[in-house]
Amino acid sequence: MSKTVTPWQGKGGAISMFDALSFRGWSASSRWWIGAVLLLLVATPEANAYNPNQPQGFGPERSYQQTPALPDQVDLFTGRLSATVPIGPFALVYNNNVWRYSEVQEGKQIKIKAEPDRLQNAGLGWHLGWGELYNPEHWYNNSIANQWLYVGADGSRHFFYGALHRSEDDGDGTVYYTRDNSYLRLKKIVAGSTWDIEFPDGMTRRFVKGAGGLPYRLVSAWDRFGSASDPDLTFTYSSDDKLRTVTDRHGRHHYVHLAGDDDLVDGNPLSWMVRVVTQVDIEGVDGQRSIYDFNYRNISVNVSCKNTSSQVGPRIRLPHLVGIDLPDGTAYSMEEAGTPSYINTCPAGIDDAPGSLTHMQLPTGGVMRWTYQEYEFPPGNNWGPFNSSAGVATREAYNADTTLLGSWNFVTRKFGSTKTTDPEV
Repeated sequence: MSKTVTPWQGKGGAISMFDALSFRGWSASSRWWIGAVLLLLVATPEANAYNPNQPQGFGPERSYQQTPALPDQVDLFTGRLSATVPIGPFALVYNNNVWRYSEVQEGKQIKIKAEPDRLQNAGLGWHLGWGELYNPEHWYNNSIANQWLYVGADGSRHFFYGALHRSEDDGDGTVYYTRDNSYLRLKKIVAGSTWDIEFPDGMTRRFVKGAGGLPYRLVSAWDRFGSASDPDLTFTYSSDDKLRTVTDRHGRHHYVHLAGDDDLVDGNPLSWMVRVVTQVDIEGVDGQRSIYDFNYRNISVNVSCKNTSSQVGPRIRLPHLVGIDLPDGTAYSMEEAGTPSYINTCPAGIDDAPGSLTHMQLPTGGVMRWTYQEYEFPPGNNWGPFNSSAGVATREAYNADTTLLGSWNFVTRKFGSTKTTDPEV
């Protein structure tokens, strides 16, 4: 089976304040001072930018190409690859948009700084979690308008506003809403310490402020038949955040073990990332336990070639997830013939491809393979790094006996191309 899929190419959302504002009607001196103030706002070292052209997580407004029983999906707008691996009651999620971009001032110049997301907790591109809430002042939250940020279990980013619609009054500051079709509602429970997020499926998740610069941590969750005093799940964290415990209403305990910067990963101290998951321990029927072990390789990878800052690069060493040993003796493998299956250089014309997954062997013995191409977007109001992205060009699925199960070709056309019958692939 072979299919050709044509992703829709359209205009992305605004990201740069300089592009978004024209200052028409202002004097030259006024424009200079306003520009200087805006520069101070956006040129912050840790302001990780988010953009629809390089999304994270699942977006209900997006179209995807996916196949039942296979672990991956391809965003038809950006070509972004995501993959999901079930780990007991949790989900391990991969996203090939592994680089975060910010503007930094070096001397008299503004440079683009590319660095990996420090909160990816299962190696470059991978995340295992149940959602975290960031207040407007947290270093990880890049909201210019003092908005709360929720990072979902799938890695998706959701900002909260004082009203559901732009035309409405912002309210009294006790309830906030998302405007990205996720319909999440954030409610203040105890000022400065406790917030609830209500989900459209009836679930409520409670977050309590963490210590020492940590985000608001999920502490309990319940459906519409439960309550804060009778939750379905409770979450606790060790003081060093190397053990996270989930307890369900039946008294079963699940443990997530993590390594920190004072631990060795693949024989080397953990670098860049705050934590990486090393083992997940799930309690089942009659107290039986299921163990999932995570295996890493420290790899020197090229920094995104969109980086122009001297603060990073040109290459950095990062932990890459290369395998997950399952309780039944089978495994997921992200390496082939002893070589990790990730791009670690910048292929011609694909600047942010480093860190993109190219191969994954499934526990059944089947194999998934991906190749990449550049997806280019109309300049519009997009800040430079978001005018293009590394997206899937081909997707192949193989049976355990190496026979081809199916192949998909993703066709895109470069912005400004005059081709009508021969789009670039």
